[in-house]
Order: sequence, then structure tokens, then C-alpha cells
Amino acid sequence: MPSPEVRSKPTNRPTVRPRMEVLHTVQLDGVVAEFLGEKVPGGVSERYGVSGLRFVFEDGSKKSFNPRGQLYFSDWRFDVASPDGANVLLLQDHYGPYHVVSVSRLGEYLNGAEPDWEFGYKNPEGSAWVHEFGRWTSATTVAYRAGLTTLNDFEFELK
Repeated sequence: MPSPEVRSKPTNRPTVRPRMEVLHTVQLDGVVAEFLGEKVPGGVSERYGVSGLRFVFEDGSKKSFNPRGQLYFSDWRFDVASPDGANVLLLQDHYGPYHVVSVSRLGEYLNGAEPDWEFGYKNPEGSAWVHEFGRWTSATTVAYRAGLTTLNDFEFELK
């Protein structure tokens, strides 16, 4: 006698998603950057809980930043605004590049317009290099690190 066929029945349990909350805000000229994610345990940098970024404009509208690739929890940084508040630095993928967008054009950019500047290290051998620690060193200069096993320091001057 053949054994009866056993079929699993799908359960109708709802998918549990973590509650996204605003973990950190950065005030720009007429725009607020809201870093979204999950709270992390005390003693751990709150940036490790970040999984998204949106911008809230003066009229109350909200637009999400959608990187072109994948960003990991360690890629997020809160110091996105240039020291003069005129520009925003946004990493597009764990492997670069960086985009710099003027705050006055941020809405257009979030709707698909090109950035004001795009930069990052491109390895002539074709391998993808990790990009990290992008930071403003002046109102017109960004420093960052890129590499494989050894990270190298680079600077980009907005011109």
C-alpha cells in the first residue's frame, strides 16, 4: 500500500516586519534628513540600525533616498551635509560611487535627476573596491577610503 502524500498547508500568519522609526535627523537649509531603521542596544552606535534615508521638505513632502546599489548597516553615516550646508554626500553602493547634490536640487535628484558630482575609485583591473568613511573635510572637499584588503585614502574637490 503506497504511503499517503503529505502536503504542507500554507499558514496565513502575517509577515512580521521590524518597525521603522526615525533614529537620527540632520537639519539642512529647508530640508530635514531622516535616517530610518531599528533601535539598537545601548552602547552601540545608532547608525548601525539605519536601513534607509528620507528627506522632509518645507512643504511637508517626503522623498526617500534610493541608492543605486546595496548599502550595508556599516555604510550609513550621519554627517551627510557639507560644513556650509549647501551640499549632501550620498554613497550609492557599498562599492561606490559617491554622489554630491546641492540642497537646492535635492528634490529633483530624488526624482531621478543626475547628481552635481559623482566620484569614487575605479580600479583599472575591474575589481570592485569597497568605499567607506566618506566625510567632508571642508565645504568643497570630500575625503573617503576605498580598497580591497587595504584601504587607501582619497580626496575629491568640488569644482
